[in-house]
Amino acid sequence: MPTPVIKQDQFNFKTALDKVLEGKKVTKLEWHNDHYGFMRADILHIHREGKDNVWSLSTGDISGEDYVVVE
Repeated sequence: MPTPVIKQDQFNFKTALDKVLEGKKVTKLEWHNDHYGFMRADILHIHREGKDNVWSLSTGDISGEDYVVVE
């Protein structure tokens, strides 16, 4: 089931990381509907293809300007 996106402005990675540190989940608009980043046990994770993994950041992730918070 796709994760619904809250309608709001897009933001950069730094702001996305701040949101994750507040306990929120974030996604990039270019990602598939079931992909999102979150924090667990002080480690940044990404949920994709039904599994949670440690998030290995790419240049595209860090330079992204299309992050939004998901419900």
